[in-house]
Formats: sequence, C-alpha cells, structure tokens
Amino acid sequence: MKAIQHDTYEGFFIPKGTVIIPNIWGINSDPELFGEDPHVYNPGRFIDTNGRLKPALYDTKDEHHVTFGFGRRICVGKYVGNDSLFIDIATLVWAMDIQYTGKGKIDLEGYVDEGIVM
Repeated sequence: MKAIQHDTYEGFFIPKGTVIIPNIWGINSDPELFGEDPHVYNPGRFIDTNGRLKPALYDTKDEHHVTFGFGRRICVGKYVGNDSLFIDIATLVWAMDIQYTGKGKIDLEGYVDEGIVM
C-alpha cells in the first residue's frame, strides 16, 4: 500500500509514494474496538444485547477483525483458511469422545495460556 498523495498524520508528514504497512496486531488488539480485554478469548464481544451478531468492523467483509487484511486487497485465501479451520475443528469434535464428568467444573490440568492441549 502506498500513499497516493502527501499527507500528515498526527504531526508526521507522509510523502506521496511512501509504502505504508498497517499494524494488523495493533488493530486487532485495539481496546476501543474490542473492549478492555482484547487479548482474552471472549466470543461474547461480538454479540449484542439481543443475542444477535454485532455488525462487523468497517471494510472487513463481515470478518469482525482485520487478520486477512482489508479493503480491495483483502486476502484471497481467507475462504480457504476459514473453511480449512472449520473442517479441522469439525473433525476433532467428531473424533473426540466428549463427556460430562459430573464434577461441574472445568478440569484445568494441562492448561496452557495459548494453543490447544490434547
């Protein structure tokens, strides 16, 4: 992405033709967009008070995040990525034996901060 004209952003001059690289991590971690805890897994942040899906962020093609980019140059492989992830998770759920333990609590033994433990 290049600047199509001279611009000034927060006091910084950006000459025409300057290559601009968006900070995807910063955008996806913005507390103004995702609440006070953007690093915490919370699917509820995308649901409104009526239990319906909130409108997606502007120019994200209904993704609610900018991981695949944005605008005209959004990742062409996003559908392959999303569909592959869906198939992988569906296969895991199909192959696992998920049972209620009767304890009423989630067993956190083997818990890690990121990823999945099997």
